Amino acid sequence: MNNNYINDFIMYLKVERKLSNNTINSYYEDLMLFSNAVKKDFLKLKQNDFTSYLTKNNFKATSKNRKISAFRSFYKYLEIDGKIKENPTQFLNNLKTTKKLPKYLTEEEIEKLLNFKCKTKYDYRNKAMIELMYATGMRVSELCDLKVSDIDLHNSILRCITKGNKERIMPFGEIANIYLELYLNMYRDMFLKNKNIEYLFINNKGTKITRQGFYINLEEIKKVTGIKKEISPHMLRHSFATHLLEHGADLRSVQELLGHEDIKTTQIYTHLSNKYLKESYKNYFPRNKKEWHICITLFFKLTCVIIWVFIASRIFWISVSIGITIATSSVVSCIVSSIAIISSVISSITHIFFTTYDYYLQKSRE
Repeated sequence: MNNNYINDFIMYLKVERKLSNNTINSYYEDLMLFSNAVKKDFLKLKQNDFTSYLTKNNFKATSKNRKISAFRSFYKYLEIDGKIKENPTQFLNNLKTTKKLPKYLTEEEIEKLLNFKCKTKYDYRNKAMIELMYATGMRVSELCDLKVSDIDLHNSILRCITKGNKERIMPFGEIANIYLELYLNMYRDMFLKNKNIEYLFINNKGTKITRQGFYINLEEIKKVTGIKKEISPHMLRHSFATHLLEHGADLRSVQELLGHEDIKTTQIYTHLSNKYLKESYKNYFPRNKKEWHICITLFFKLTCVIIWVFIASRIFWISVSIGITIATSSVVSCIVSSIAIISSVISSITHIFFTTYDYYLQKSRE
């Protein structure tokens, strides 16, 4: 009986809720595992049955929250369908989880990843996939589901079906356009094997590429390019968002490009770009970069004062020892004048040096 409830619920998610296949599959697996564990009629369960199941099994907090979400959605559906009067999951609370900052590749690492040599049809296909994924920030599942009809090379835009079967129009850059056109015109037909396939990226079996296949190809490219960091397909999406913010894109634009419904989801990338902002502040704010200039200037001045005091005192004592009469006030006046002149000269030299240095540093950044 439980299987019938689950199957009806899955059909409801597909037809009415229009959730993504990944979400539907996760809900289905969670409910089937729960059904096998409790071995009771779903319509007769109490809240204790859920809490006991979640407590006994050593699930991670994120897994528990996903299962709680599946239970809530399922019993909300049963309630709407009139199969239950009281919802036993209404007081199930999600666990608090610490938000981890998404991992991403630096611009140097992206350049290294994308600069592999293309020799075979697989290389050109993989190059087009990675360039397009980084250029758009799309999810790997969205990339795999792309169809040839979704691509507009002339305008460098594509149509993407996102979570919840929502349509998103996404632009992509010139380099991605070049390799995509090259793949379409010269190499895609080599994968088809006389089959009529509508999907854009094809594997060696003549069917659409899978997420697992994309990951395997990405790992091979990582090894070839010598990148040591662990890389996942989703890191390309994180890198896309982070680099946009680092180069001045506003948060709302990034939200639209990523297809986030809630801007809070996008805000996590602002934490990643904070390091870049701090570096920019340090380099470009005029009253933040002079401290070391001042320290070096003061060091030079202090050194000169010590040297000239030493020289003047030696001259005075030598003069006294050989019987030359020099007024003490004249010696003091001489020392003070020498110090003032030398300090002025040192200040001028250091000022000219650091002004010139800053000028050429600014030019190099431009």
